[in-house]
Amino acid sequence: MRGTSAHKPLFCHAAFENQPDILRMLLEHPSIDPLASEERGANAVFAVVSECRAEALCVLLASGKFDLDANWGGMTLLMVAAMSDNVACFKQLVACVDVMLTIEGRTALHVALTAGAYNVVAMLAEEGPRSRHEMHST
Repeated sequence: MRGTSAHKPLFCHAAFENQPDILRMLLEHPSIDPLASEERGANAVFAVVSECRAEALCVLLASGKFDLDANWGGMTLLMVAAMSDNVACFKQLVACVDVMLTIEGRTALHVALTAGAYNVVAMLAEEGPRSRHEMHST
């Protein structure tokens, strides 16, 4: 067990450990709060994206319980995935959030460029950044 696990709510810990079957079970449990935040203020979906846990992210996105445009520490989920050059999580999120969403004038592409996230920048350059509304209307 990692030393930080005692400081994470149970749901965040299961998400961080990339346990999709356990996450599904916990999502249905009445006394488990999937929106509980860990000590840094991040909830399970931010923990999953920051740690590049694509399987767990799939479960969390399917639940529909999370604000995918949320801002944590000046970053959206898409920005966190872009910063870590996490193409698997980035692709999952692009299907659900507005790629052009800005915080303080920055988009996920700005964050990817600053971080030197080659794979995410290449993906965005190839596909072209479009808003969620444009993607769903084509």
